[in-house]
Amino acid sequence: MDQKTNAHVVSKAPMSLISPPMKKKRRSKKIFVLVLATFRSFQTSPAGRPRDTRFNRPNNNATRVTGTLFGFRKGNVSLSIQNTPKSTPNTVIELPIRTHVLFKDLSSTGTVRITLQCEKKPSDAQTQTALLENPNWTVLCNGKKGGCGVRRDPTEDDLAAMKLLHHVSMGAGVLPGKSDVDGSDGEITYTRSGFDHVVGSRDSESLYIISPDRPNLTIFFNRI
Repeated sequence: MDQKTNAHVVSKAPMSLISPPMKKKRRSKKIFVLVLATFRSFQTSPAGRPRDTRFNRPNNNATRVTGTLFGFRKGNVSLSIQNTPKSTPNTVIELPIRTHVLFKDLSSTGTVRITLQCEKKPSDAQTQTALLENPNWTVLCNGKKGGCGVRRDPTEDDLAAMKLLHHVSMGAGVLPGKSDVDGSDGEITYTRSGFDHVVGSRDSESLYIISPDRPNLTIFFNRI
């Protein structure tokens, strides 16, 4: 059974399908405080008021998926979409957003809307590529254009992170990553939750975070 977790550090473990053992390890104080601040924002808005839940209401036509935003501390964040926490990612998109910047926005504002836009080709609609299979995206975060996102096949680092998280259905924290080589810069910060995947049309899909105790995180995919 999948288990929900609070902010924590997941220890490095062999690549296997068993739950990784916990192991205490010193972490960068700054990044750990940032993760804890993100979790505090799950409960209330920055002003202490109940959060606005307009963007994470359940949808009767939605499909439940697992979404993970993760990345090296000084690198860009990536989005992984899985059918279940234990399945191989269907989609991995590297976003032009620094990992520490995204976590700062989640902890300070409690509301993040990421929009990914791709170009509609003049080909016949029946032969149009499935929306989430488009390789290149223009990315906006809270309305500000951030650059280009790239869809990629899961790397060894991606798969290693997902295997360590295969028993985690909801949570945030730090994975060891390459910390044995690069120290704290090799750690992978993540936030993970269930999402409602809503298909509006052939050219429009959305991910709405499910839990009412999470920030207002919504991800839109549009072909324009």
